Amino acid sequence: MPDDYTFAEWTTEQEERDAIREEDCGPNGEDPGGANGHDSAPASPRLQLSPRLTRDEMAAQSIEFLCQEARFLARGVSTLLTSIGGVGKTRMLLQLLSELSQGVPLFGCDLLCPTRPMKCLYIGAEDSQPFFNYLAQPLLANSSDTLPFDVILLPEVWPGFTLTPTTTGTLAAFVEDYRAQHGLDCAALDPMVSLIGREYADMMKNPVVARAFFNDCIAPLLASQAFALVSANHDSKAGAAVAGSGDQQNVARCVLQLSTEGITPEGVTTIIADRRKDNLGFRFSKLVLERDLDTLLLSWNPTASVYAYGAPVGHAAPASPSHDPADVMRYLCRQAVRLVDAPADQRTKGIVESRLYEQATRDKHTHVRDNVRRCVNGFCDFEPDPAPGRGRRLLLVGVRNPDAAMDEHGDYLAGRPARESEAEGPC
Repeated sequence: MPDDYTFAEWTTEQEERDAIREEDCGPNGEDPGGANGHDSAPASPRLQLSPRLTRDEMAAQSIEFLCQEARFLARGVSTLLTSIGGVGKTRMLLQLLSELSQGVPLFGCDLLCPTRPMKCLYIGAEDSQPFFNYLAQPLLANSSDTLPFDVILLPEVWPGFTLTPTTTGTLAAFVEDYRAQHGLDCAALDPMVSLIGREYADMMKNPVVARAFFNDCIAPLLASQAFALVSANHDSKAGAAVAGSGDQQNVARCVLQLSTEGITPEGVTTIIADRRKDNLGFRFSKLVLERDLDTLLLSWNPTASVYAYGAPVGHAAPASPSHDPADVMRYLCRQAVRLVDAPADQRTKGIVESRLYEQATRDKHTHVRDNVRRCVNGFCDFEPDPAPGRGRRLLLVGVRNPDAAMDEHGDYLAGRPARESEAEGPC
C-alpha cells in the first residue's frame, strides 16, 4: 500500500462518497430510480432455490486453502487463535503472516507450506506503533529489512474502533479497495476482543449473540470469498473459552487454542495449539511449536505434534512409545541426563522427578509415576547440595547406564529401593 494512502484518509474519502449517495436517495434511503433508473428496488431479496450441482460442479466452486496439504486457512473462512493472555498469540500470528507472505513453510513444517507467496494484511486493534515494532522486530534479519506484509494499526488512526454494522461496512470497503489495488490472500484481526463492541458483549456466553456478531461484523468482511480471515483473541474463561457452544467458536470454522507448558529441561518455551473446533479437516489435532530463546521465533516439533487423521503421504507419524519396561527406563534415563548440567535449583530430586513425569506424560507413556520413581531411585545419583544451609537438599550429579545396571543387579525392572540418604524423599 502506498505510504500516502492511509486508512484515515481513505475513510474520509469514503464518507464523502457515502454522503453523495445519500443525497441521491429517497427519504427512507431507497433509490427512487432503482437499479435501472426506472423501477423501484425490491424491499428484500427474493428467495429462490439453489441449483442442484454435480460433483464436478461442486469441485469447481469449492473453497481454496492457502496451505492445501494441511487444509489450513481457507479463502472465505474465518480461523481463530485463542488463549489466555501472555502465551504468544500476536508473535505467532505475525510469524505466520511473515512466512505466508514469503511462501515458505509455516514454522518450518512442510505440511504447512503455502501454495505460493501470499499477499497478507495485518489489522492491529490493540497495539500502537512502538509496541508493535517490539513484537515484529525479531522477524527482520537485517537492519534495512521491512516486513513482507502490510499493516494497519487502528489505535494510530482510529482510536477506539470497534466492529458494528456501520463500521464493518467501512472496514470491509477499505479491505476490498486494498484487494483491488494490491491483491489479498489473508487478512488478520488482532485481537478480536478489542473489536467487539458493547452490543455484542454477551457473545462469550450466548450463542445467538455470537452468531449475530458473525452475521453483522465478520460475514461482510468475507463477502468476496477471496481471502482467508484469521483472528487472535483473549481467552476469557481461564483456559476453556472455546469449549462451550456459546462463545468465540461460533464466529470461526477452525479454532486453535494455544497453551504453554512452561520451559523444557533444555530451557525452551513450548506453545501447543490444540484443535478445539474444525469443520475443514485441519491435519493436526495438536501442533507443538518451540520458541527459540534468542530470536523468539517458533519452530515445529514433529515428534510432539499429533496428526488428526494419521500421517499424510510423505510424512511419518511419531512412533508410539514402547511399553517394554527396558525401553521405558532407557527413555527416562536419557531425559534425566539432560538435567545433569542444569543449574542447582533445576536438578533437585523433587524437580528432576517432576520434569521426568511431565515429559513422559507429554510423550504418552503409561504407568508414568511408577516408572519415574524407579528411574529416580534406581539410576539417578544424587548428592547433598554443598551450598551453605542446603545440606538436606539432594542434587542430581549423574545417571547410570540402565542396561549395565540390569546386567549387574538384576533388579532393573523392579527398580532399586531408595538409598538411606534418599529415604526422606524430595526436599
